Amino acid sequence: MLRSSRFARFVFGIVIVILPAIPVALAEFYLRSIRLGHPILYYANSSYRYAALPNQKQVRQRGAAVTIDSKGLRGVKDWNSSADDKVLFIGDSVTWGGTYTRPWHQGQPSQLQHRNARGPTRI
Repeated sequence: MLRSSRFARFVFGIVIVILPAIPVALAEFYLRSIRLGHPILYYANSSYRYAALPNQKQVRQRGAAVTIDSKGLRGVKDWNSSADDKVLFIGDSVTWGGTYTRPWHQGQPSQLQHRNARGPTRI
């Protein structure tokens, strides 16, 4: 009788541990399948509290690519060349079109590029 009581408590303990783990594992699998498992990484910065780590590229939902250049700025090209023909946009998510996952072509920098009468502006 004592052995069956210990065995029943052991099985109950295993069930109590495994039962909550199943929905967590399913949620993890689902969220990674819709590309929410690989966020942009940040580091602590003394000037403005945090900044994106340089040289990152993540493809998010609906194919939206988030590219962080070698300076830690969001952009598809590096800022290694002269800044004479470039425009630096400073702002929050509204500048980029509302969210980090929205495609580049819907944000303010792209709208400026399309409105430029002299042709595309290198950004």
